Parts: sequence; C-alpha cells; structure tokens
Amino acid sequence: MRAIDDSGETEAKGLEPKIKENIAVLFSDMDCFELSAELVRNKIPSKASAGQEAPEDIEIPAGPTDLVPGPAISELGAVGIQIQIDKGKINIKESKIVAKKGQKITGPVADILSKLDIKPFSINLVPLAGYDSKEKKVYLNIEIDTEKTLKDLKEAFGRALPFAVEVGYTSKDTIKYLLQKAERKSKAMETVVNNHTPEVNSGEVN
Repeated sequence: MRAIDDSGETEAKGLEPKIKENIAVLFSDMDCFELSAELVRNKIPSKASAGQEAPEDIEIPAGPTDLVPGPAISELGAVGIQIQIDKGKINIKESKIVAKKGQKITGPVADILSKLDIKPFSINLVPLAGYDSKEKKVYLNIEIDTEKTLKDLKEAFGRALPFAVEVGYTSKDTIKYLLQKAERKSKAMETVVNNHTPEVNSGEVN
C-alpha cells in the first residue's frame, strides 16, 4: 500500500481493494490479460491432503505400481482396492474411484494417493487485478481460464448450431445441414406426391 502511495501513480490506488493477505505483486511488460492467462495456465500438480474436497472424481487406475508387498497391501485393501503381486511388485487389478467430486478426502485415501504419486490438485497464482501504467487503467477480476472459456464456447456453439439450422440461418457452418434438410424434405414431398397421384379411369379422375 505504501509503495502504491509513493509511486505517484494515482490511478494505481484502484488496486487497493484487492490487496489483502497472501498477495504477490508482479511487474511485467506483458499485457495484463496475457499475463493473467499465462499465470492460470501454469499450474503445478499437488498431492491431496486429508480433509480437502475432491475437485473431480479421483480414480486409482488399474495396472502395475512401484509398491512392494508389505503395509501397502493392507492400506490398499482398506480403501477397497483389489491387488495382486507380480514380480515382487503390487499390481492393481481394477480401477477404483476413491473419492467422488466434492467429497472430502480421508486420511487413508490421501496416504495411498501420495504413495502412488497421484496428484489430483493443482497450484497456481490467481490473478486478482492488473494496472496498466501506459493506459493508466486498473483492471479488476482479470482471471482468465482459457480451457474453461474454450469449453464454454464449444458448448455454446453446440447449442446454437441446431437452433440456427432449425430457423434457416445461413452461414458456412450451417449451409451443409440446411442442404441436407432441404433434400430430406424434398424426398418426403416426392413420396407424398407419388402416393397421392390421381388415377385417370374412363375420363374420370379418381
């Protein structure tokens, strides 16, 4: 706070509401949003601790491990994992989900995940705000999750495409579907016409 006051950058004081505990200040020549995306993208895998909530379903896959027979056998059995011994190492017979999304991770599960070097969490710096010294602007809430944004765009496109085809909106993405739709309707109409062609009999139309 004192550094901002002494900087002479009056506009930078807009960052003060975001400055609380556990804050790091980064200086860069990069654009605020480019730097934000880079920080979000660079995640470090992290081991699970007892009491944490699983971010997704945590699965221990089937296959060989580097664990040797011993206490690990009973520890794996305690969380419901079936094993077999092969060439002096423990093999996991079947994949098993040991913690569902949102469920708290137990101590035994955390221990097994650690021994198997499974890191279900990730650590990264969370961008809170940015100050552009050239534009003299403060940008709040600049966290950009590129993967989530792309996923959301794909889902939105998936919903928009059938709607656009239904209403007959023409674009390079819909044209082939519109042509297919027109062809289907044409064939359906042809079938209807052929099935209802009037018969001419002795000068009368039936």
